[in-house]
Amino acid sequence: MLAQPYLRLQPPDYEPDYEPDIREDEEERPRDPVVDRAKDEIRAFFDHERASVFYKQQLEVIFEGEFFHWVTSRALSELAAEGHVAVEREELPGIGIITLYHATAHRYWRRQAQDVIGLVMRFSAPAFTAGLGAQGEMMFDAALPTVGFVPTARKVKAYTARNGSSASTI
Repeated sequence: MLAQPYLRLQPPDYEPDYEPDIREDEEERPRDPVVDRAKDEIRAFFDHERASVFYKQQLEVIFEGEFFHWVTSRALSELAAEGHVAVEREELPGIGIITLYHATAHRYWRRQAQDVIGLVMRFSAPAFTAGLGAQGEMMFDAALPTVGFVPTARKVKAYTARNGSSASTI
C-alpha cells in the first residue's frame, strides 16, 4: 500500500543546540526538616527490625500515621544512599519492580525477600484483585445510604433531576 503524502510525519521544528535561559539567581529550596525526622524514625525502626525485609509500599504504610508517603520515600532513598539501610530491586514477572529494604547487617535477607515477593505475587493475582475490588465496591454501595445517598440506578450515563428540567452527564 502506498503511503499518502499528507500522512507523512515531519520532524519537529526546533534548534538542537538551544539551551533555555536558566536563572542562576534562583534560591535553592530549603531542606525539609520533616525528612530528617523521618530518617531518624526509619533508622530507629531498622535498628529494632534488624532481621526483617520490607518492601517500599509496606514501609510507607507503616509510617503513614506520622509522615506522608513521599516523605518516607525520600527518607528511605537518602538512608540507602548514605548506607544506613540496604536497598534491592527485584522484578516481579508481569507486574513490575519491587523495591526491598533491609538492615545492612542482615545476612540472610534473600530468603526473606523471596517470601515477601511470593506474598506480593499472591496478592497481585488477577482473581484476588478482582475479588477485592468487588468487595470494596459492595462495601461502598452499602455505606452510601448511611450518609443520605440512595443509589437509584446502575450503569447509567446521565441523571435527570426530578423536575426533568436538566440532565447531568456522568
